[in-house]
This record gives sequence, structure tokens and C-alpha cells, in this order.
Amino acid sequence: MKFSPHSSFGIDYLKGAIVTTPDGMELTVLGFEISLALHQLNVRLFISTGEQANTTISVPWENMTDWEIHFQSPY
Repeated sequence: MKFSPHSSFGIDYLKGAIVTTPDGMELTVLGFEISLALHQLNVRLFISTGEQANTTISVPWENMTDWEIHFQSPY
């Protein structure tokens, strides 16, 4: 599925989504933070499995271009 380049939705819609890195690691989106010094949007992610289980990390949005996202419906 591709999104229209003109699509938009509230950023809170992404909270709780599962993202998968190109190497298959799955993480949960917790929220977002803006680095004013770096002019950068960071995504706060929760790692639930593997060596880094129960860890929260922050990744720049621009570094996630090859990642997949799986939206979680509240219904």
C-alpha cells in the first residue's frame, strides 16, 4: 500500500504503532520529541524483545525511511 503524498493525519495516530527496521527488529512508537538545537523530529520507541528488551530509544524520523509501520487500531 502506498500513501498519497497529500495524505495527512494527527501525529498522535502513530502512537502505539509497531515499526519494523530493515533487519526485522520490531519496536513500539511511544511518542515524539523535537530537538530544537538540531531542527529534528525524533521518535521515541520501546524495545520489547532481544538483548535491549524493556529499553526506550529515540530515533530521528529521517533515519526511518526504509522502516515499515503497522498501525494498531483501538477498535
